[in-house]
Amino acid sequence: MEATAKAPMMKKRTFKVQNWVSPKSVVPQLGFSPLKSLGQNFLIEKPLLEYISEQANVEENDAIVEIGPGTGALTQHLIPYEVPTLCLELDKGLAAYLKQTYESPQLSILHGDVLAGKHDLHPELISYFMEQKKAGRGLKLISNLPYNILTPLLINLLKYLDLWHSGLFLVQKEFADRLMAKEGTKAYSLLSVIGTLFLKMERLKKVGRNCFWPAPSVESLIIRVSPTSNTPPKEEFILFLKALFIHRRKSLAKVLKQIAPQFQLDLFIEEHGLSSGLRAESLPPHLMLQLFNDIQKSSVST
Repeated sequence: MEATAKAPMMKKRTFKVQNWVSPKSVVPQLGFSPLKSLGQNFLIEKPLLEYISEQANVEENDAIVEIGPGTGALTQHLIPYEVPTLCLELDKGLAAYLKQTYESPQLSILHGDVLAGKHDLHPELISYFMEQKKAGRGLKLISNLPYNILTPLLINLLKYLDLWHSGLFLVQKEFADRLMAKEGTKAYSLLSVIGTLFLKMERLKKVGRNCFWPAPSVESLIIRVSPTSNTPPKEEFILFLKALFIHRRKSLAKVLKQIAPQFQLDLFIEEHGLSSGLRAESLPPHLMLQLFNDIQKSSVST
């Protein structure tokens, strides 16, 4: 039986965009100012944008989704890869500017919110995911988004673990700290649990405030995430984690009396060699999942 040849890897290239225009020049020409309510902090450092485009590790059989392209400062560095690229922009004026300015048979501009409410992604974005999966392409996400929607975005992306390959996100340092935090630390949260259980996470580069216009009041970081499982977390598990972390400082026994009063926690504690006064915030991710599964089983059997 003949071995199937692997698709050729695209050689890593650095694209020198000769006529690159900074958002700091474009935005005033469009007649508006960055909106704080939309979290509009534009990247204005060309070398950093080149770095991001290189770190995306785009291959010949990939597709790209850029969330929040703004004026296209990064888009200009993605177009030369000549792979299917979808840019999703919330600002109507910027979406129109992108359509008028950048022409490529592989480039699509979609005006809309990446989230359909708080509980799912934009339906056309999901359709694009499925379309690229059917075409055998590895989907790579790139995002420079307002930090207040990063948590719901990541939780919703977990619903579609089998449809995307990796994500390159520019995030608030505090968000990265929470995503990668260990149990028992102040930053440990729902994000830490789902990140550890379902994603591979890497810190790539710190980004100074002067790389943005206007400069944000927080430190930023470029991170890479990629799914480690094709099985998304159950919605009930996410709700379970929310209930635990609302009462993170309470003992696990007190919290479970409220949300799973019939569950015999003593047996779980004994089986895993845990302290009887253990707090929810000190339970490691794999035991969070085990506890949830045990509670689900016990509720079915009673």
